[in-house]
Amino acid sequence: MAIWVVRVSVKSIRSKFPEGGITAFNILLHSHLSGRKMKLRHFRDGKELPWIATDDHYDFNYQQNRLLLENRQILRGDQRIAECTDSSTHVNPPAGILGGIRTTDEMCDTYLMYYPRMKNLDICASAFQNFAWLLPTLGIQALDSYFGPNDPTILSPVSLAGKKFSEVVNAFNWTPELKMGFQNRTRFSDQ
Repeated sequence: MAIWVVRVSVKSIRSKFPEGGITAFNILLHSHLSGRKMKLRHFRDGKELPWIATDDHYDFNYQQNRLLLENRQILRGDQRIAECTDSSTHVNPPAGILGGIRTTDEMCDTYLMYYPRMKNLDICASAFQNFAWLLPTLGIQALDSYFGPNDPTILSPVSLAGKKFSEVVNAFNWTPELKMGFQNRTRFSDQ
């Protein structure tokens, strides 16, 4: 099992946030086939408040909007963190989990329904993009693109050229230490 997080950028949304905050009343938690647990954490002034939502038995085949037990006031400057626990044990043999939009990829999304409406805001998203440190560990020198919606092709070294990034990730020996290091980077570094 692996835990990873997605933070809502307070800086990117601050100017669009109503002065008096918003009131959340409903949520949809969304992950893909590897998702096992999800929660939306809420912080104000550096202190964690009760979670907005949690599902310790997440099932991709049973996703639904959920009324919050209590409406939740979210103020300008509050931090929200979506935290997902994934497992690839449903894949034989278990493989690395890559983020992306395909059902076989993984994502960690939360959709809040709230009022009043925020003008000029359709979506607020963030993603962990700092993978440069991982490439040398995997023996990769260059890719045809830096992570995006597609699985990049490796350009060098020659021994890996032409392979997809996912092939190398899935064939790599992920030691417990390396898994923990990757997990900690996604949980605790800026996104």
